[in-house]
Amino acid sequence: MALTRILITDVTRMQRGHVCVAGIQKGGVNIRPLLPYSHIPEEWLYQDGEAIIRPFADVELDLQKPDPHNPHSEDWIVDPENRVYHGQLEERIRQDQLNRYIDPSVGSIFGAEIHNDFGWYVKEDDGDRSLGMVIPKTISEVTYRQQEDSLDYRIHFVDSMDMTYSLKVTDLSFRYYLDYRHKNEGIRCQQLSRELTALFQHVDVILRIGLTRPNWEVHPHCCALQIISVYTFPDYLKGRCFSDFQRPEM
Repeated sequence: MALTRILITDVTRMQRGHVCVAGIQKGGVNIRPLLPYSHIPEEWLYQDGEAIIRPFADVELDLQKPDPHNPHSEDWIVDPENRVYHGQLEERIRQDQLNRYIDPSVGSIFGAEIHNDFGWYVKEDDGDRSLGMVIPKTISEVTYRQQEDSLDYRIHFVDSMDMTYSLKVTDLSFRYYLDYRHKNEGIRCQQLSRELTALFQHVDVILRIGLTRPNWEVHPHCCALQIISVYTFPDYLKGRCFSDFQRPEM
């Protein structure tokens, strides 16, 4: 067993109750842990009832072998039983820590052309990265709305190269926060959208951008851009994460 220290940066929603996790190793190497025989269930994030795999958690994981499939070059198979929690990164240094890994623009992240004929995407096998981080030049709108049979979580922003994006947000804490306030506090989606838009326009925002797997039925060779983590300084979550808004079924 060779445990590797990782700062967890992303916990994102996937289909059927599964999650995706990513983090940064010392030196800035991105790591996306994968379980050997299945997707990651939400309960894997917890240990003794506490969410230990969460943004800004300092954890050790047993990286067993790399499993890259470009542009998802960051994938590693891990031993699901071996994870050691060392607490949370101090709040006072979080922004400075993330600023070490900022990319100049969204277009500079993946090492491949970003297409935009039916949404923003990179073609399967193109590029050499699927994870990056940017500071948006402006946040034009945060959208939280009910669609036909699902909720749409989206941020519209302009990056440092004046490129405009409207990307789906899969950040688990972001989604649980909005859902909790909508369902438990009775706040309308439109009001929550206006509230977060106004807030995000007056704080420092860092967006973590990632690529989906190329498994769309309609566009099978396309890896869509999505926002996998939303960080604000001061923190709009006030130190909380997904586990503070909704506990998964254990």
